[in-house]
Amino acid sequence: MWPKVGALLTIIAFLLFLISFGAPHWAKTDPLYSTRDEHIDWHKAAQSFMTLAFFSFLLAIATIVLLVFVDTIKHRHILALIGLGVTGLFLIVGIGTWAGKYNDYFNFQEKIPFRTVQIGQLSWAFYLAVVSCVFTFGALFMVLIDMAVEKEDDD
Repeated sequence: MWPKVGALLTIIAFLLFLISFGAPHWAKTDPLYSTRDEHIDWHKAAQSFMTLAFFSFLLAIATIVLLVFVDTIKHRHILALIGLGVTGLFLIVGIGTWAGKYNDYFNFQEKIPFRTVQIGQLSWAFYLAVVSCVFTFGALFMVLIDMAVEKEDDD
């Protein structure tokens, strides 16, 4: 039962990640800032880690499917743990990079009177990425529970 719950959590996490990854902005900004050079180092780093998370999600989905449907592979729990762990690591680093630097970046902008959008507020897409990360670690925890239950059954 636990691997199936983990597989469901992984699929939901991937769908939330896809929505978040494809969203245009992770923070609300004024249109005046759209002409600024957005290719700063921390921004590139966050994008890079989220891109790596996308590809590792594919690995995690493949390994969790193996865990649920194929009983003949001896170390299938380890494969699922590696897939989900790498994905979770990339998500944490990408989200952490963005969350750690966005406030500094927007605080140094010059103040514009009568602006309609608050500069530097995190948007819904960022929060979807955070929920996706939580679900990924939830799936990892489900695999650990199944690994412990299977080990007890073997003893």
